[in-house]
Amino acid sequence: MYLTTSQASDPIIMMPILKQIVGPRLDNYQKLTSANAFVYQVGEDYVKFPNMLCAEKALRREIELSNFLSKRVSFSVPYFEYGQITTCLNGEDCNLFFAKSKKIRGIPLYQATMRAVPHTTFATSLVDVLDELHSINITDISALGVPSFKARIGKLMGMVIQSDQIHLKTKKSIFNKIRSQLGANEKDVLCHRDLHGANIFVNPLSGVVTGLLDFGMAEVAPPAIEIADMSVYANMGLVSRIAEMYRMKTGRDLGNLYLYHAGDRDKWLQGLIVSCAKELNVPVKIISNQISRVEKHGRVNG
Repeated sequence: MYLTTSQASDPIIMMPILKQIVGPRLDNYQKLTSANAFVYQVGEDYVKFPNMLCAEKALRREIELSNFLSKRVSFSVPYFEYGQITTCLNGEDCNLFFAKSKKIRGIPLYQATMRAVPHTTFATSLVDVLDELHSINITDISALGVPSFKARIGKLMGMVIQSDQIHLKTKKSIFNKIRSQLGANEKDVLCHRDLHGANIFVNPLSGVVTGLLDFGMAEVAPPAIEIADMSVYANMGLVSRIAEMYRMKTGRDLGNLYLYHAGDRDKWLQGLIVSCAKELNVPVKIISNQISRVEKHGRVNG
């Protein structure tokens, strides 16, 4: 069973539940914004309740990966305690899955006064963190259920092309064409894929990145995907700088890197699939101009 929006917003319901998890000394709590879970801050503790089955599965993956990374990286990553709690909702006993973690080092980037922080310091430390994350041995996380970029492309192909009319070899050709634009010879790495201002923690005085939060969208993918997902920093003039610094530090190939708005991730990939399918004369279900904004984004050339 999962909490409803009205239940999650009702202090009469939530106070006793949170007291069972965090402890009896609970005078107040703050409900935070999240798309797939109800999140509460109680002092230094954060408590998550998924709001549906698919969100619970994603949260369980996030817990396993985050707990794995917290013991293996130098930057701060949440360590989760988790389990089920029995409570009474609508007059009957039910079990709620929850995850609890402590606040990590630093403050969220969006709370920092970035005007006082040299952008180069922030960019340099973020590249250092990404290099460490992307250097994690993929074999070591194979049992954690982290999704793959290849599987995501496969699902998108089913939405975009007449896949029942083409041979498996042709599907592989489309994937290889897409993959070749993202650093053809680069191995896939562990990508965070959701590096916005609430998920990057920094030292507010220096701007140095201290930790990463929320690995719920993590994926084994080309490193170019990670950088493209960071177009949120375009208004700071940092995307091109981060991409170039990343290339120089890691030596990894980002290919012909396109930047896109975070909300257009799959639209951008659908556009690539349509383009590649047309080159191979593969029938498609949609046409290019049905994919909004694909051609409106810039390319970062190395």
